[in-house]
Amino acid sequence: MYTKETSFSRRMKQAEQHAASLLQQILIFVLIFLVIFMMVQIQNLHGTAHVVNYAGLVRGATQREVKLEITGTANDMQIEYLDKILSGLKYEDGNYNLVSLKDPAYQQCLDNQIEY
Repeated sequence: MYTKETSFSRRMKQAEQHAASLLQQILIFVLIFLVIFMMVQIQNLHGTAHVVNYAGLVRGATQREVKLEITGTANDMQIEYLDKILSGLKYEDGNYNLVSLKDPAYQQCLDNQIEY
């Protein structure tokens, strides 16, 4: 025989299980969203790291090219290589898979570098 207390306690237990199941599903969806968000952020960071590496490469190669020009031994292939990298940094084109950063100060410095 069931009493009111037993029936009430069973309904409470079922409600608690349902609430726990619902909470678990919500937390799983939140976790999935956070993992996807994290992967997108890591991809953005990876693109920015490429830009930093290639900007450093352009700086060093430009210094080398200036020294070669001063000594009278021009290297047109080096200049073409630097132009391709600068174009990739500015317009996201070329073979280097570079991203164009939206920072106005960076873009202005990049325009100055391309002009030279």
